[in-house]
Amino acid sequence: MIVCDERNVGRVRKQLSDCLQLLDHYEWLINSFVLDFFIDSHWNHLPSSWKDVLTNITPHDLANWLDHEETPKYNEPWPLSLLALKQTIKHLSLDRAPVDNLTNVKTFLKLPDNNQNWEFEPELLSESGGQHASLKHVFRKHVKPKKQHEMCRLAKLTSSICNSVHVDKVLDIGSGVGHLSRYLCYNNKLQVACVDGDDKLTNSAKKFDVELEFTVNKMLNRGDTTLQLPRAPVHVTSHIAPDMNLDNFHDILANKFSISNPAELKYGILGLHTCGDLGPVLVRMFIQDPGAVLLNSVGCCYMKIKEHFPMSNFVQAQEWNKLTYTSNELACHALEMYTDRLKKEQEDKLKVHCYRALLEKLLLGRDKKFRHTILKTVARAHEMSFADYVTKATTNLVINGDLEGFSQEELSGPRIQTQLDQWWEVVTFYTLRLAMAPIIEAVILLDRCLFLYENRVDSMMVPLFDPIMSPRNQVIVAVKKG
Repeated sequence: MIVCDERNVGRVRKQLSDCLQLLDHYEWLINSFVLDFFIDSHWNHLPSSWKDVLTNITPHDLANWLDHEETPKYNEPWPLSLLALKQTIKHLSLDRAPVDNLTNVKTFLKLPDNNQNWEFEPELLSESGGQHASLKHVFRKHVKPKKQHEMCRLAKLTSSICNSVHVDKVLDIGSGVGHLSRYLCYNNKLQVACVDGDDKLTNSAKKFDVELEFTVNKMLNRGDTTLQLPRAPVHVTSHIAPDMNLDNFHDILANKFSISNPAELKYGILGLHTCGDLGPVLVRMFIQDPGAVLLNSVGCCYMKIKEHFPMSNFVQAQEWNKLTYTSNELACHALEMYTDRLKKEQEDKLKVHCYRALLEKLLLGRDKKFRHTILKTVARAHEMSFADYVTKATTNLVINGDLEGFSQEELSGPRIQTQLDQWWEVVTFYTLRLAMAPIIEAVILLDRCLFLYENRVDSMMVPLFDPIMSPRNQVIVAVKKG
């Protein structure tokens, strides 16, 4: 967990500065495309001492090098620079192990001991379908196990803070079809506004509200009173933007919540996996909005950030802060699932990276217009030949008349086979690049925490979700003083 307040801000700045220096040093790596492996000769850019070791490394040893919790057993001396890189990444990365309870949040916020429960419900998943056992059936309908896990934990965090600071209203920004909003409303008894910019999603959310209430009424008619119906969530179709008119927005909310004076509005801002710029926009809105008391923000899709990095004055003043679409997309990848695949000796499934890189070279040989073009996704590519993969991946290009299909002669022969035999080098390069993902995510999120601090709001970053189920698992928690 990271705390950004007067006592700890020096450590946060040091961590951010060190992260940026590391990314500056390896800028060529984080901004490279694996699909350009053969075109740009990525393997030749690695230090020769790294290549000597990595060429013959086993999948299990490669996984242990990537895994922050493992200490690899080396059969031969490794270059110190490669060992130092592993330790540096481990030291600078955010802790991703999910918290067992929320008592540290309570301590950070200096909340009174009012007997508020800061413990999570039992994390039990049923054997059939992985359904969350602590969720009543009405909340599980239409909701995948991943979302159930996120709902339970984020709702507990939000309701615990709201109850402690005497706030009973929450804006669920980017609420989609409203699964989290309904849970907060009907289970945690909060007044919730579902705020989304898509009319279709808003209409779907209203339909699901009615469906849930119908189910609960049937339960009541059978004598089951375990779930009561408070006031339903309200729905607001609105795009959240830095230059939005907050007075108009407050008028809409006051009307929805049946409050006569908009100035009396006090609420929490909640964003679960807010995409791209919406994440930092919520952080900025929290600072600007006098009605916003608390913030729980979980970001995602960092590659879609176009305007809101860096946010903090500190990062803006650094010599290097050049995150790009390519590097931010890398930050969205999950080390845990990839490491698990290597450890389970499923590395053959990763051959597709070599297939795609070789196909990129062939496409570029045809015409430069095909560079980084979108291809058809091919399921179970590792189980087919390269020629079959190419045929399937380029189907749409051929059908549309943009590309003349490749001949068997173009897709076979010694030259092609030599490059296909390099598939493990492609996988190893992909792994080295993937190792930098947590550093990029740390920079993006710590920048938001520093922005809050520079605007006189302390914050805490908590790994709330299981990273295997929900890779973007960090939530920024902030409550305004007074």
